[in-house]
Amino acid sequence: MKLMERLIAGVTIYAAGIAAALLLGQPAVAETTEEQRTVFQRALEFQKAGDLESAESAYMEVLALKRDSAATFNNLAKLYEGQGDNNKALAYFRRAVNVDDPNNAFYRYQYAEMLKKTGNDAEAARQFQRVALHQPDAIQAHREVMDYYLTDGQSDGVQIAEYLWGLLKSGNALRAAEAATQGLQLGDFDRSTRIELMTIVAAALGRPTVTEDQAKKVRAELRTVAEGYLEPCVEELERLYVTPAGEFPWWAEQGSPYDEPPRGIWRREAFRSIARNLGRRAELAQNSELAEVYYRTAATLHPEGLDPLAFEALVKLYARTEQIDRIEELANDRRYVRQLFRQKNEFYRRGQLKKIYDYHVTLGHIYGALAQRDPRWWGDSETPGSAVFQLERAVMVGEKVDAVDVGVVELLAGYYSVNQPGRDVKLRLDAAQHLTSTNRHAAASAIVKPLRNESLQPIDRTRLEMLELK
Repeated sequence: MKLMERLIAGVTIYAAGIAAALLLGQPAVAETTEEQRTVFQRALEFQKAGDLESAESAYMEVLALKRDSAATFNNLAKLYEGQGDNNKALAYFRRAVNVDDPNNAFYRYQYAEMLKKTGNDAEAARQFQRVALHQPDAIQAHREVMDYYLTDGQSDGVQIAEYLWGLLKSGNALRAAEAATQGLQLGDFDRSTRIELMTIVAAALGRPTVTEDQAKKVRAELRTVAEGYLEPCVEELERLYVTPAGEFPWWAEQGSPYDEPPRGIWRREAFRSIARNLGRRAELAQNSELAEVYYRTAATLHPEGLDPLAFEALVKLYARTEQIDRIEELANDRRYVRQLFRQKNEFYRRGQLKKIYDYHVTLGHIYGALAQRDPRWWGDSETPGSAVFQLERAVMVGEKVDAVDVGVVELLAGYYSVNQPGRDVKLRLDAAQHLTSTNRHAAASAIVKPLRNESLQPIDRTRLEMLELK
């Protein structure tokens, strides 16, 4: 019998932890004391020998020593399942999954199997879904979820959308795209759900982890649903990959750019993420002209809701290719900068700090790039149309939303080192500390590289040494 079949259908295993490690990427976990391990092992031996009464008694002894033993609850559940006592089995499975345990996903998968076996398909799907969202390699759990949602009468648009957005958030972009496409092909969903599924596909294709070949395959599958109100959606999406210049009205359509959707992101933002991603790929291929077209398409997809992230990418592209005049054109173009300021102010009114941060970063890069050529653009901390104002606020808001833009730090630290010596040291150390806490060690090392150890104050030298950067 295969390992998965033996573990799910079989007797149970002290090795439940080991099985989880093999199947779901979890570490094997033993009972915490020698006495608990001894009793647990004895229970296993009884169970393997078919002495289920003695096994049950030994497991209860383990619970007397350790009240919340997920492995013991799981094994008791399997024991009762083998005896045909489904009610007791379900009760102990529930207790197992409610314990904070490294092997929780393994126990939850077995609980879901038991729920399905006893006819509770809806709850089984919810449990399979929790496994799939927390375990990237739990492919069978994902298949169980999709099978449920695509079964006649189970096509709940809200639930499948929430699940697929969750997949995307957990980093499973390709799986989310493929599953959303499957839902469009096979699911009996209403119009709003089908539009949302298409949005999920676009949001997934906008992730850098989805390769060009993978994206091409997904797009080919989308052509099978290109009819009716989805036909212009698929046509515009395909056109973006081939001729990115022009208008894309289906994807640009949306309500207020300041309102949040019920789930995920608006289709406009999903489409922009693809354009920005394609722009980055064009840059990597050293095709600056094509990259510019993609960034501009994303930036101006809708005039009432400019994309600050695309403008930031565009400014960085111009700076890298020494086209500072193009950046100055953007800064002096009232259609763009005035609208960016207007949008930023509206997000301030609504208290949406993450959005505010994006605008300060973008405006900081615009003015900071100009200040590299003409110091008058540095301005001061009180002038909104200046580099210092926007960069300082990008740092301040970034602290509140737990974000660091390395380019912002470099620009502002460069200004401080000349005009306000000492402030650059604190700025770099603060940024490096945050970057190391999020495992961005290379970026942290680059941020502190300009600091000369021998010229630092003792307290700053100590902070630098504590970062333990190479």
